[in-house]
Amino acid sequence: MSELCDQSQELRSYDMESRKKFRAWDKALKEMLYPTWEEDFVGFVKIGFFVFRSKKQPTQRSPLSWILRHPESFDLEQFIDREDINGKDIYEGSIVSFLEDKAAKPFIGVIKYEPMKSAYWIDNPETRSAFYLWDANRESTIEIVGNSHENLDLLKGDSS
Repeated sequence: MSELCDQSQELRSYDMESRKKFRAWDKALKEMLYPTWEEDFVGFVKIGFFVFRSKKQPTQRSPLSWILRHPESFDLEQFIDREDINGKDIYEGSIVSFLEDKAAKPFIGVIKYEPMKSAYWIDNPETRSAFYLWDANRESTIEIVGNSHENLDLLKGDSS
């Protein structure tokens, strides 16, 4: 029995490291929610699941399954497997400042996913300009300056 518990613990730790990360914008609370892993017993079986919690209303819990069933209430955003120059995780919906090869002016845009090309890109709908993250080289810097739910004003006036 002990061996089975050890294997279960190893599987869980591997599973936690290999999972994709998400965050969710709660449209009603106007707040970004980040998931935590919770465990509970159902009968004699211990189960684990992701729960998104509000900082404004700590007693409110939104399991991932609830968020997926109510897309009209939440915007679910995936981690793009990249950090900015300050070590912050970049998600879909992040507004970033992109500076390529010490260019004179950084490009400000929103991180979006393009399913037809299976690629993330930076888009500025105000200036009708965009480019794919695969265009970024080692000299490029990306810094998160906001998110598309609270800081859309950052996109105005960029003339890249």
